[in-house]
Amino acid sequence: MFPTDQTWLTTAEAADYARAGNPSTVRGWVAKGLLRPDGRVGMRGSWLFRRETLDEFLKRGLALLPSPTVDTATVAGQLPETDRLS
Repeated sequence: MFPTDQTWLTTAEAADYARAGNPSTVRGWVAKGLLRPDGRVGMRGSWLFRRETLDEFLKRGLALLPSPTVDTATVAGQLPETDRLS
């Protein structure tokens, strides 16, 4: 049953609330373990989030952390000398 309380947000609504740009950003936070959904609904198991959970997540600033998959020092070391910025 879909929660009727207005504090429940779908992934798209959570992205809008967090000003994340699009739902895939929120899904990425979940995949990285930075954000945990508060529930699921429907046959496909769509994630639901509470506003309070998103508020705490944003307050901790985890949404602003750089992606751990990109090592800028390694990437810079792999660029040809002519492509490096001074």
